[in-house]
Amino acid sequence: MPGFLASMNIKDFSILLREFHMKDEVINKLCNELLQTLNKNIQRSRYEKLIIKLAIAYDGYHFYLPAFLDFRGRIYRSGVLHFHERDLARSLIVFADCKSMDNINRKTSIAAAAFHYKSFVSVEEALNWFNNSLSQICNYPIVFAREAKRPFQFLANMVSITSNKLNVIKSIPITQDASASAYQIMSYFLLDETMAKRTNLIPSSDEMSILLSSKSSRSS
Repeated sequence: MPGFLASMNIKDFSILLREFHMKDEVINKLCNELLQTLNKNIQRSRYEKLIIKLAIAYDGYHFYLPAFLDFRGRIYRSGVLHFHERDLARSLIVFADCKSMDNINRKTSIAAAAFHYKSFVSVEEALNWFNNSLSQICNYPIVFAREAKRPFQFLANMVSITSNKLNVIKSIPITQDASASAYQIMSYFLLDETMAKRTNLIPSSDEMSILLSSKSSRSS
């Protein structure tokens, strides 16, 4: 379906839809809304097709993710395939050097999959939901992915969890997408060591700091 939509010519379909708009009473009322939806879906399909083609081209290669600093000192990625992109691009990125992810264990990966599905009050709640739903998820992964908050990253984490190879779990780079920038600043001004550790402002051995990773820690 994305390939078919990506091949559409927006101008041609716009003209065709407007012709039907002049002849049909039902389409007449929905024409503008249909055009907006069609344009949005075509643009999204072209983006997804580009991401998939780029990922296929990178398959098997080690590549770098260029970054730059803005005027506030925040780190941003450049290019198309990076951690600041949308769900599909993030789900296709893995770490080639698994040693950098030695502190990511199976429990963390499970919690990440749960949080990619929906929001939870705590990590324990996320783990309980996942353990209680695991059999259903394995039987109907696509159904769950359709309902997920971030479907592609949810599936990527499920692949890592259900794989028997430990290095697959370690290669998934993103655990939970939570920006802690404001709390990093608060911990700095308040000299709150605990908050600084939980937001990865300073090193911590606590697994919770991994699950509360900030944008700055993801781009380091």
